[in-house]
Amino acid sequence: MRGTDVATTKRAFATAHEIARRLQAQGARAVVLVGSYAHGRRHYASDIDLHVIGKRGDHILERYGGYLISISRGTADDARRGFRDPFAVGKDIPGWRHAVILVDPQRIARKLRAEARRWHWGLIKDKADREVAADITHVAENVQKLLGLLSVGQVMAAAVQRSVIAFRLPGILAVHHRILYESENNYVELVARRMGQPWTRYQRKALGIQAESLAATSEATLALYVLAIAEVRPLLDRRQRSVVGGACDLIRQRFGNLKSVQDEGHP
Repeated sequence: MRGTDVATTKRAFATAHEIARRLQAQGARAVVLVGSYAHGRRHYASDIDLHVIGKRGDHILERYGGYLISISRGTADDARRGFRDPFAVGKDIPGWRHAVILVDPQRIARKLRAEARRWHWGLIKDKADREVAADITHVAENVQKLLGLLSVGQVMAAAVQRSVIAFRLPGILAVHHRILYESENNYVELVARRMGQPWTRYQRKALGIQAESLAATSEATLALYVLAIAEVRPLLDRRQRSVVGGACDLIRQRFGNLKSVQDEGHP
């Protein structure tokens, strides 16, 4: 690991510990670091993912020390329910297996991590199969909507349905093939690897990866985000503005000033 990477990682861990102490003072029974920093696979825009064991169940985002901080909170029973949810285990089990424990005076997090390491698909086999069947059946509604919208030329609504289908199918197949993934960022690739060809070829087309205009369509999508933020900005509180402002900063780092968007569209 390069020196700059080591320094960045140390700073991120120091930030995580600082926030964990704050959360403990607010009543957290345990705090663990999960996600890309725990797995050691961060990138320049990685957030710091913290899971808090406490009384309240919610998820918030905040910016602190230059990082986007993702804080998920719930009880130990909530975590165990995730171990029994076929569509949650793909991320939850690896997350807990590799969790870095920051606060755990009552050893609650250690017990959950141990349970995750003992977990196997056989524990939820029948439930997983039932939910795969149910979900793949529900996608049929999206398929019929897409076909109908294409037939009447409603291209934007059709594109939405296309995206919904492209998003849902890999998640269903991840459960069907019993795939665990360290991050939601890589399960699509893992499913494609398992499915092989022609799935991968069609998936790349569905997601626009093979199109020469991928950069242009990505920039257009991000421009829509900038415009949407400008539209709803009065509804955002200080914390929310900080979060979306950080995202827009990352957009500008990648695409500059997005010349296709008027300056007043920038938050």
